[in-house]
Amino acid sequence: KIIGLDVSESQISEANRCNPFSNVEFKVSAAESLPVADASVDLLTACQCMHWFDIPAFLNEARRVLKLNGVLMVSRYTVPFLYTTNKESIPIINLIYDTYRSGVLQKYFNMDRLQYFDSGYAQVEFPFSDVSRRKTFMDEVVAGESCIDDVQSWSGFQILLQKEPSVAATVLADLRKNIISYFGENELSKIQLTFRREVDLVLCRK
Repeated sequence: KIIGLDVSESQISEANRCNPFSNVEFKVSAAESLPVADASVDLLTACQCMHWFDIPAFLNEARRVLKLNGVLMVSRYTVPFLYTTNKESIPIINLIYDTYRSGVLQKYFNMDRLQYFDSGYAQVEFPFSDVSRRKTFMDEVVAGESCIDDVQSWSGFQILLQKEPSVAATVLADLRKNIISYFGENELSKIQLTFRREVDLVLCRK
């Protein structure tokens, strides 16, 4: 049995609506109060999200719900670095990362939380005797428009869009212009490139 959890009722409703699997269910729940019995979980995962939690409370809850020898897996991946499709490094390799780090956006990110994310949770002490940290990366060939989609998915960008919509439009326009300029195309949809994301994994056995 697999249970997916999120605090967003709308996301859980949509997940259940689209779910074709009889052994999978989705529930609304906070990470700090999981709706499962003590010592009942074989594998607990938190992907791209633990920095939003009350981390000590979540880790205590993980210890409560995991079976003996059960595993907590925490992961995060970075904003993408850009490569050509043959993996040759190109001058815009840091373009999305530079957008993420721009002063325009930084004031709208919760940096107290994102410090954990940016470090790959390096400063978090996981209360387990068996803890393994691993680094890897994942590549994905995408159309140029995915660069815009990625930026639009950021929480800080969504706040910028609400508070300063013209500035948000400029951020996207500048990113689009720089990518098109490098590839010499007139549309992002005609451009293919590789997203490379660095991935940090933390595996904890109870």
